[in-house]
Amino acid sequence: MANLKVTIREELTLNGYDQGAKNTLTISDVDEVFKRIVTCPANNETTIARFRSSVGNASGTATFDSALDVQDVMSEKDWLVIDGGNTHFWSEIAINIAGAKGKKLGGILHPGTFSMLGVGVSFALSAKNNNPNSNVILISGDGAFLSGGMSIEAAFFENKPIVVVIDNNGGLASIGQQQERLFESGKRVATDFRDIPFHKIFEGFGGYGELVTKREELGPALKRAIASGKTACVNVKAKPVLSPIVAAVASKREKSSIE
Repeated sequence: MANLKVTIREELTLNGYDQGAKNTLTISDVDEVFKRIVTCPANNETTIARFRSSVGNASGTATFDSALDVQDVMSEKDWLVIDGGNTHFWSEIAINIAGAKGKKLGGILHPGTFSMLGVGVSFALSAKNNNPNSNVILISGDGAFLSGGMSIEAAFFENKPIVVVIDNNGGLASIGQQQERLFESGKRVATDFRDIPFHKIFEGFGGYGELVTKREELGPALKRAIASGKTACVNVKAKPVLSPIVAAVASKREKSSIE
C-alpha cells in the first residue's frame, strides 16, 4: 500500500489580483498503478496516470456522476431542481457538460449565488405546481435536506409527487472541507452525520424509497421511483469530493484557530 499526494497549482492574475489556487489531494491505500506518469505531448491530451485504491473501491458514487446519471433518465419536458451546498457546486458542472452535449430539459432551478441549503423541496414543489404533467427531480445533499426537507409533507398532502435524489455523503461536506483547510488543527468540527435512512423516511410518509450504493444502480432505481407515481426518495450513498469552488474559496483565506 502507498499514499498518493497530488498538488495542482493554477496561476491566474485578474485585474491585478492573484486569483490562482493551490489544491492538494491525498489518496491513501493505493494498491495498484495502471499507468505511470508520462510526458504530455504539446497541445494535446493524454492520460497521465490512473490509480486504484480502497477509497475508489468503497461503496458509493460521486456527486458529479450522480448529477450526470440523473439527467440521462430525464426527458425534454422534465424539470431538474438542485439544492444548495456541495451538491449544487458539482451539479452545476454536470448540467453544463450535459447541455454542451445536447441534453435538453423542461427547466432547471437552483439556489443561486449563495447556494442556500434547504430550499430544494420548496423549489421542486413550485416546479411541480407549475408543470403538473412533467416529472420533477430534486438533487439534494443530506445536509441540505436536513435543513428544510421536512416540507416534503406538502408533496404528500397536496398529492404533488416529486422524486428526491439525496446525495448522502454523511455530513456537511463543503463546510467540513473548508474547516480541514482553514483550521490550524486541520480537523472538521460538528459536520458529520449518522447513516440516515432517508429512503425509509419517505416510505414512512407513504411514498417510495430506495437505497443506492453503486453508480450503476442509480439509473434503474430512478426509473422505478418515477414509475411508482409517488413522492419518492432515491438515497444515494455518496463520496464527499472536494469541488473546485470550495478549493478556490479555501485557498483565499488565512488559516485560523477558531475551533
